[in-house]
Amino acid sequence: MKPQKPLNLVNFAEAKPNFTSLPRDKKTSDHKIVHIGIGAFSRAHQALYTQVANEKADSDWSIVGVSLRSPGVRNTLKKQDYLYTIMERSLTEKNVRCITCLENILVGSEDAGSVIEQIASESAKIVTITVTEKGYCQKNQRLDELNPDVMADIRSGEATTMPAYLAHALQKRSNKGLGGLTIISCDNLPDNGEILKNVVKDFADNLDVDLRDWIDDNVKFCSTMVDRIVPAATEQVIDTVSEAVGLIDDGALLCEPYRQWVIEDNFVGSRPAWELAGALLVADVSVYEKLKLRMLNGSHSSIAYIGSLLGDEYIHETVSRSVVQEFIERLMRDEQSQSLTVPDGINVLEYSKAIVERFTNKHVPYRNAQVATDGSLKLPQRLLFAAIDLRKKGLTPNLIALSVAAWIRYLVGYQQSSAYPVSDPNLAGLSSIIAANADDDVQLVKSLMAESGVFPEELQDDVMFECLLIKHVKNIASMGIDKAITEAVTG
Repeated sequence: MKPQKPLNLVNFAEAKPNFTSLPRDKKTSDHKIVHIGIGAFSRAHQALYTQVANEKADSDWSIVGVSLRSPGVRNTLKKQDYLYTIMERSLTEKNVRCITCLENILVGSEDAGSVIEQIASESAKIVTITVTEKGYCQKNQRLDELNPDVMADIRSGEATTMPAYLAHALQKRSNKGLGGLTIISCDNLPDNGEILKNVVKDFADNLDVDLRDWIDDNVKFCSTMVDRIVPAATEQVIDTVSEAVGLIDDGALLCEPYRQWVIEDNFVGSRPAWELAGALLVADVSVYEKLKLRMLNGSHSSIAYIGSLLGDEYIHETVSRSVVQEFIERLMRDEQSQSLTVPDGINVLEYSKAIVERFTNKHVPYRNAQVATDGSLKLPQRLLFAAIDLRKKGLTPNLIALSVAAWIRYLVGYQQSSAYPVSDPNLAGLSSIIAANADDDVQLVKSLMAESGVFPEELQDDVMFECLLIKHVKNIASMGIDKAITEAVTG
């Protein structure tokens, strides 16, 4: 029977017996984490780690979520007293859990001051961030002061971008005489903590000449590696989870059972006992970051562009094709893994096998279009830097080049027929290059490599990589993506 009542504190007792009970009454906590970018991933990852840590350590850390622009998540969860459900689904099992540690959600576009004041409050001990790559407003790991939104924030003295919010909040903490805090990047960027520190300090220079020094003395920026597949929620997910709970949960999330969080142990003060929830606290995150970015995220992006060209809607549909699965296995084994140092204790073949198994989980359907977003920002750290490292070792990044060629043909296909949606902050510039070279694949590749800003300088001058890219772009156009993959794998 379809549930009739919404999930909230009043109705919670009417949930089905298999639903996790409330560990304690929801209450305002003096130990707050302010999370900027309160989307599906953060609610199924960092919030779950915090929930489990609270339960195992008998602590009361709470999360104040921040949406910089859209009130959608706030509007959905406020009516549920900020309760929501996570359903973990493997090929054979499922588990539901109620998350209760989310205390409130603020919306920056409605009241930027409330966000700044929350970060600058004494109860705020930690800030965590998931705003995707473009939210850092960075270029070459420093603040891009030519970014229109950053320029507007500097001119107006207000905050709309993440670096501006943090810089203004840290200035207010300094003026109040409060101690510092720990700020943690949870986005898929290499050296994400260092990039975060740079963009915040660079913006701070526009507010107060002494603020940079105060930040150095009082604030710690932690790098992390996060891993969990969390698709965007659909009406079907909401219906399925609501039926399992026995109450209507419009904020329900579906995700895989697998989760990983590796955190640089570089905190100013107190923190949740995240290690009790399975997080790894380490001195150096970089080897874990690079492994995940290249093996999992690089493969994910490759599948998304290939799948889009094949006309597939979901990742699991694409990777279930035998030719694609072989391609991805070879990409990870022969190229991506060879481009990096694998952390101690990780068997790269088992790691690769687990990735393929996760991608084929049809119960957690992830759209190719969702993974394919922001390709111009994602490709460097996921594929192109790996190609550079392979070239330094005298190895050939053939399958990486084919993956990048699939991205190029994906952009061309969108330009020519709009057969699928494309979301990329640099789409206008990319489209201009494609339009100017639509009839010449060789010149198209040369122009994209030289003018798009996507390709690192080391690759722009690499004749071998350019030739590989041209070959694969031509092959995809002439024989189709499936045959081009087959030729690359067997040739």
